Amino acid sequence: MKKYIVSLLVLFVIFGCEDFLEEEVYTEFEPDAFLQDQSGIDALLTGAYGQLDLTDFGGGRDYTIILGEFPTDIAWETGGGLERSVIPIMGFNWDPTIEYFDGRYNELYSAIAAANNVLLVTSTVDGVNQEILSKAEAEARFIRGMGYYLLHNLFGPTPIIEIPDGATLDEIEVIGRETARATEEEYRKYVEEDLLFAADNLDFGGVSSRANRGSALALLTKFYLNNKQWLKAAESAEEVINEGGYDLYNDYTTLFSVDG
Repeated sequence: MKKYIVSLLVLFVIFGCEDFLEEEVYTEFEPDAFLQDQSGIDALLTGAYGQLDLTDFGGGRDYTIILGEFPTDIAWETGGGLERSVIPIMGFNWDPTIEYFDGRYNELYSAIAAANNVLLVTSTVDGVNQEILSKAEAEARFIRGMGYYLLHNLFGPTPIIEIPDGATLDEIEVIGRETARATEEEYRKYVEEDLLFAADNLDFGGVSSRANRGSALALLTKFYLNNKQWLKAAESAEEVINEGGYDLYNDYTTLFSVDG
């Protein structure tokens, strides 16, 4: 009986295991197949937009409002645990240990990394219409440009991270750790080129959850204003006003109601 069982086990090992252990994976995508059509590229873009977190409880309240409005008389916090952690910001008494700076820095570079990943895919993918790829590249460069724009508002020129094709994880780690701050001129040129590319390759598209020509030109206007490039700011703002098809909201108070 024992010999019979052993013989069956040997036969099973030789002939039965390979097919039995080939499992179809449902919890992740195969990149070579997934990134060969528009749906795959859109999914990557959605992830990049998700990293550029501006309006939810974390990104909106903890970063945009706390770092942008709490040092002003527009917003403040009284009482509770949040006040304890934001008092240095409200009092212009911060230092590098404040968690909100670290969180915002990491969040925006995550968005930039996601945008760069989209750009890497669009430069290598085959079988997708060039118009679709150009639009995806334009959206990714808008995300990247906005990420660097927001970083500059808080930290001045930060490192511009460029990852070469085929870089290993260890090489990427070294690049991220050792890349020095860009100069002000390098930084401005880089952001401007990204936003101009986005504006040139997107349509106005009205009000949209995705980047369009209007949002790229509007961000360019703010970028030029921050850098005191008055003529360029006026030109890009004028294009949004005259050609974008946008109107001011009829009733300002209603804008902040449920109906608005």
